Amino acid sequence: MRIFLAFALMAMAAILPGQALSQEDVLSRIKAAGTIRIANTQGHAPWDFLDANNQLVGLGIDLGREIAKRMGIPKVEFIPARFPDLIPGVQAGRFDLVIAGHSITEERAKIVSFSEPYMAIGTSIFVRDGDERIKTLDDINGKSIGTLAGSTTEKYLTEKHADKKLDIRAYENATLALTDLAVRRVDAVIYSDDAGAYIANIRNLPVRRAVQVNKEINAMVFKKDQAAFEKALNAAYASIRDDGTYSALSAKWLGTVDMAAELKKAGR
Repeated sequence: MRIFLAFALMAMAAILPGQALSQEDVLSRIKAAGTIRIANTQGHAPWDFLDANNQLVGLGIDLGREIAKRMGIPKVEFIPARFPDLIPGVQAGRFDLVIAGHSITEERAKIVSFSEPYMAIGTSIFVRDGDERIKTLDDINGKSIGTLAGSTTEKYLTEKHADKKLDIRAYENATLALTDLAVRRVDAVIYSDDAGAYIANIRNLPVRRAVQVNKEINAMVFKKDQAAFEKALNAAYASIRDDGTYSALSAKWLGTVDMAAELKKAGR
């Protein structure tokens, strides 16, 4: 009996640490550390990108700092990562929050949690100035199309347009894709309306929006089963959206586009 009890205690000692890790209260840990780790690609202007002084700036950066402030967290650590690595990073605990334009899908919802939506954004086909070959979505048949690696657009093209002869080229960030479009390495790029237009403007690229493909709702991403963190995050974001702060930040980065108003129009 004593031998059995000893083995049982040893087994419990081996299991409990793992259980504690899986049940970790992320909000309590963040509060204790005084730092929230927010991941993004740092190549998604105007949401998160490096400016001429190599400083990380953008609407998503300002939003992340404001969220931390309203959650009572004094410090934000922004962590760069490739888009395909963002969700695995959340699952592994390398990031506490991701603000990087993730659309809400059933597949993603099985492995991570989503905040209240913070983006209502359209996706368009961008072409070179003067190129009139693409006027409808069907016109991409036989063309080389740039898109963001790991994005829902890449999956959409692969699955929904398998009947077309497409040369799909996945890029790490939209700036590279639109630059390749400008110098004729690809025929078109499918990317977010506002971000694509912003990049083209600041980079003086001879490209334009030709056809809107869809409109999607995006949310912030965090680890599953974190009710306290989810409640605090959504409360902080709601206050930013409802008191006019988000409209002011949108005006700063998106000009005439008011993201709070766009969300309202989309019923979110």
